Amino acid sequence: MPGDATATANHLRSSQALLRAGIGSELFHQAAGIFLALTSYSLLRTVNQTRAVLMVVLSVVSVPIVFLNVLNEIAALILVSGADFLAAFDRHQLDALAFLALRLHGQGLTWPAYSGGSGSFHSGFWSCDRLSFRAFWAFP
Repeated sequence: MPGDATATANHLRSSQALLRAGIGSELFHQAAGIFLALTSYSLLRTVNQTRAVLMVVLSVVSVPIVFLNVLNEIAALILVSGADFLAAFDRHQLDALAFLALRLHGQGLTWPAYSGGSGSFHSGFWSCDRLSFRAFWAFP
C-alpha cells in the first residue's frame, strides 16, 4: 500500500509465500539473463565483436546489483516475521522498517533497468552505421 507502512506490513505477513516466489523468480530471471547475453554474444560476435562484447557487459553489469537488491526484500520478510530477536522493537517500528526495505528495493531496480536492461539496444546492433550508434548513446 503506497504510503501506509502498517497496511504494507500486514500484506507482507499475509502473503509471505508470494514475496518468496517473487524473490525466486527475480533471481532466476537474472541468472537466465546471463546465459541469454552469452548466447547472444556467440551469435553476434561474427557481426561485430566490439559491439557484441559491449552488449554482454551492459547486460551482465546489472546482475550483481539486482542480486544484492534482493536483500532488501529478504530484510522486509525478516522484519515482519515476528522473530524473537525483534522483540526489542515496537510493531510500528518494524512495520516502518519493512516499508523502508521495500522502498529501497524499488529504488534499487531503477539503475539496472536503465543500464543492463537495454544492453542489446545500446550496443548498436539495431543500426550498423556509426552516426546512429552515437545517437543511441547520446539519447538512451
